[in-house]
Amino acid sequence: MGEFKIVTLGNFICQDALQVAMESFSIMFDQLTNKYLKKINITLIDKKLHELDNKELIEKYQLKGNMRLVHVYEQEKIIEVYETGSVLFIPCQRNLDHIFKESFSYGLPVLTFDLTVHEEFVDHTSGLLVDDGIETEVYANFANKLQLLLFDPDARMMLRKGAKNKYENEFSWGTKGSRGTI
Repeated sequence: MGEFKIVTLGNFICQDALQVAMESFSIMFDQLTNKYLKKINITLIDKKLHELDNKELIEKYQLKGNMRLVHVYEQEKIIEVYETGSVLFIPCQRNLDHIFKESFSYGLPVLTFDLTVHEEFVDHTSGLLVDDGIETEVYANFANKLQLLLFDPDARMMLRKGAKNKYENEFSWGTKGSRGTI
């Protein structure tokens, strides 16, 4: 089993999404042995103005060895992160169709809330959905989905293929060209 690379977006996209992500990471990390913890790489993409707050959260949740920050203006790094990522974890309740489409263009599946605004874009072939509900249950459910992907490389590969196919079949005009980034 290779590295498990989680991509998550900071508060510039959705207020409180980062808090949900950090709580979910914390639950997941508490259930893993060092063998698996060493395989997890989390990239947080956010605006530079949030850097100090993000570093405090990383310290608070003891993720320093597993998490790196990439600023939204570092486009080459973002492209590399999207191309090599295992999943885009974006626990947000807003309509983020443009972000889902961009993620799928790189074959990056999405883990998000199961909401009507997301169902049009994220399905069982291109990502995983978690029901909204009581906060602690939501954190645990996201942590469980992340663990499922960590332990099942075949599922990651199938979702990656599904995300790419969804983009090519539903969101692309069939031409190759530059893809936008966040």
